[in-house]
Amino acid sequence: MTSPAAAPADDGASPTTPAPSEQPGPRAASWPHDFPLGQPTSANLAKDFATAATWAAGWRAWSAAHDTPLRTRTRRVHNTDQELPTHLVVADPDHGARLCARHWPQRLERARRRATLLAERFPHLAEAGSLTRRSPRSTS
Repeated sequence: MTSPAAAPADDGASPTTPAPSEQPGPRAASWPHDFPLGQPTSANLAKDFATAATWAAGWRAWSAAHDTPLRTRTRRVHNTDQELPTHLVVADPDHGARLCARHWPQRLERARRRATLLAERFPHLAEAGSLTRRSPRSTS
């Protein structure tokens, strides 16, 4: 399970590359994108629900503080239904850049400017990639 403490911090560090199984493929590159948080096993939930509840509360607090929704799933624990987070939902590349660190929004904007210049100089080249296109929902 990933903890909120492992979520990107505004420390200026570059984000790490996800494991190959988590890297977006051609279909996964669309936005919004759901990033898996990992799940406690049924055995762990039954054995130590307090830890899972603390983990879930941590993600809910992080989600609220960063204006980033969570997907949840109902799990049965000790004969009660519990809503546990499963995925962090990142709306678009701009949202992801804001979550990563203080310099990533500027890097993304610089990439967009460079892509525009390249498209103007070399119009015969293919359209810029989806990361450099602004989302219709983008506020910046």
